[in-house]
Amino acid sequence: MSRLSIELEVRALRARMGMQLRRGLPATGMLRGAVMDLERRTPHVDQAYLQERLLALLKDWRISLLVRANPWLILPRDFYRMPAPLAGPALLGNVIVTGDGRVARIAEVVTRDSAPCPLSLASMRESHAAMPGRLCLHEEDGVMLASVLCGSSFDMSLITLSAIEPLEGVATIMGQCGLPGDGACTLHGGAVARSLGLEARHHGMDLALRSSAVRIASTLRRTPLTRGRRMDAANLRPRWRWVLPRVQHRP
Repeated sequence: MSRLSIELEVRALRARMGMQLRRGLPATGMLRGAVMDLERRTPHVDQAYLQERLLALLKDWRISLLVRANPWLILPRDFYRMPAPLAGPALLGNVIVTGDGRVARIAEVVTRDSAPCPLSLASMRESHAAMPGRLCLHEEDGVMLASVLCGSSFDMSLITLSAIEPLEGVATIMGQCGLPGDGACTLHGGAVARSLGLEARHHGMDLALRSSAVRIASTLRRTPLTRGRRMDAANLRPRWRWVLPRVQHRP
């Protein structure tokens, strides 16, 4: 398939996507299938060009508005019922979206088999069956971290969002950390919760609920293959760090 053919295919896909959204119909399955078909039919030498054009297509549709118009993009509750070591790597490359239009790509996570302290869970005032997919704000070494509860009601585990890359609302995101808003960078550790404006009132928020002020949504891309790095190896329940491969997110 030539580059001209790729351009025409991408423009046709954009038109189909717009029609789906205007009708209030789910676009996720259609778009994901179309992208996979394009990748299959595109020669290896033109794969980078195809990715560039697809990224331009998604940029035209502001991610925050796309998620609001298409709730099927939001990761479902069943996703978070997986244990953290499985769900954590699958979160890489997806986006976290706030109600005020901030959007950031999840670039790194830390998974652990153990749940946060019982006090953090008790403050959510939810049944254990409703815990998976809840946002958990907790302190570690004096730093406020943003994590997601996963697993079953009897075996909770935790995914910490340890690094994000701002995509939309960049000036606001960077400003929260006292950084210049004219250029985005990767934010780590406590800067994740701070840059997204996450506060105590967000603790226990349901990330899988369409009406939530904070949601995690699919970017319609395949989950990148990545290898985790074990931390604190002496611990019987160690943590694992997973990082988004750089090749997966060219600007």
